[in-house]
Amino acid sequence: MLEGRSLESGSRLPQAFNAPGHNLLRYGWDAWELYALHEGVSPELASLGRSVMREWHSHSWGRFSGEVGFNAAEIMIKQAKDNPEKAEERWAFLLSEEWMVE
Repeated sequence: MLEGRSLESGSRLPQAFNAPGHNLLRYGWDAWELYALHEGVSPELASLGRSVMREWHSHSWGRFSGEVGFNAAEIMIKQAKDNPEKAEERWAFLLSEEWMVE
């Protein structure tokens, strides 16, 4: 059973991680979103972070691995908590793909 810092009994987080045959955590970005929510990131920003991590993987954005890749999960959560506006702006920029024409 997953133990968390501030999880109440009946919380959906342990259920999601431990439900047999449940594919909620099939992809790393799904697990990241749940972890971000658990760590106090707003649902909107957690969803945006999930999306940018998914696009990083899907489109092989190697140059952003240290920023939004699987190994950057803790960095993303810290950024989202320390400066949510800046995280939202950066992640939205990456999703816009405007950086591809710079």
